[in-house]
Amino acid sequence: MSELTFDVGLAYKLKQAFQRNGWTPELIDKLCVGDTLESVRNVLLGRGDTKVSDSHFIDLGADPFIPWCDWKVKYHQRGDFLRWDPARVQLYLCRSQQNGKSIGGKKLYKELKSKATLNANVLYYLLAHPGLIPEEWKKDEKGDVRYIFFWGTIYESSDDLYVLYLYFRDDQWHIHRRGLKGWWWGSSQKHEGVWYSNNPAALRVA
Repeated sequence: MSELTFDVGLAYKLKQAFQRNGWTPELIDKLCVGDTLESVRNVLLGRGDTKVSDSHFIDLGADPFIPWCDWKVKYHQRGDFLRWDPARVQLYLCRSQQNGKSIGGKKLYKELKSKATLNANVLYYLLAHPGLIPEEWKKDEKGDVRYIFFWGTIYESSDDLYVLYLYFRDDQWHIHRRGLKGWWWGSSQKHEGVWYSNNPAALRVA
């Protein structure tokens, strides 16, 4: 196949067409993912219908949303576009979380740094599209509510590091935070946050 070239006139026509039809840079990015452009090409050639894809693509490389004004991003594991497929997501528990055991937040954070943890972009996308969340994410094998953590993004405030999690309660999905250092006990001592067997990390698997 010969190399495709664009002259200035054709590039301008494309730009005008995108603007005229309400395209955004985010939507144009999605055209470059997977075989989406092949589907569009088949439509133009009369080989397919106008339905391009039911797939959902999440931009792992975008800057994460900052939910509190005094927070900043400490760590953000970036990537390309993720085609959402629950079968390729693992709810991971480290050995210290299994069989009724628990692990401190700072230790778990270090262990997960080498894993393909999903970042907060995935969390917010799922919260906006709750129909994509698998039913089995609501509760674990014991019937306990699952609190699913997205360790690919770590936020920092003046007093702690935080990771966001997703959970289901009162017939809807919610988002909340947990500090790695934990919580104040009384007025002087702060205890490290603890992660239990119903606190899995969402990992991307091949």
